[in-house]
Amino acid sequence: MEGEVAPIYYPETGHTVSEPFLTFYLKTNGIKRLGYPITEVIEHEGWQVQYFQNARLELHPENDHAYRITVGWLGELLHRTRPPILNPFIRQGKYFPKTGHTLHGQFLTYFENNGGSVQFGLPISEPFMANDGLIYQDLQSARFIWYPTLPKESQVQLEPLGEIYFLQSGLSLDYLKPIHPPSTAVIQQSTLMPRN
Repeated sequence: MEGEVAPIYYPETGHTVSEPFLTFYLKTNGIKRLGYPITEVIEHEGWQVQYFQNARLELHPENDHAYRITVGWLGELLHRTRPPILNPFIRQGKYFPKTGHTLHGQFLTYFENNGGSVQFGLPISEPFMANDGLIYQDLQSARFIWYPTLPKESQVQLEPLGEIYFLQSGLSLDYLKPIHPPSTAVIQQSTLMPRN
């Protein structure tokens, strides 16, 4: 069809990104923020969704055009929301009254420079140190991890919530199997390496 955008095939995972998600994926620097596609578009619980390494995109046709495609709140589904902080007065950082949590330092910078609440939702915890010695913070659609030994521009990484949630969802693992590129697809070679 004239004017239709060709799907993009990623040989790293053997999956494509096509409409209704392709435009959103490209506009939000999807490969960096969402990761590679790990499924095709599938029907799940009455929605069209597509899983990526770090997230799940959802089609909500009932929403206004600007909000038809959303990033699923996998952070809320996988990680418990912690109680709001009692004293929201902060000198540095940003307080989010809707969830009662804050973002500071590198996490706030990453949040603001990479799509904010549209991409990640709002914080649902304060930063915390896990058994591995790394600092984590949960958001509605993401989990930030701080790696202090990496170069500053790479210190904040995303946990692969799309992969984790998919594997816990009970969906058929057949959805993860690579497909052959559609004849209309653009084959995208990327410099990013997929996770194992």
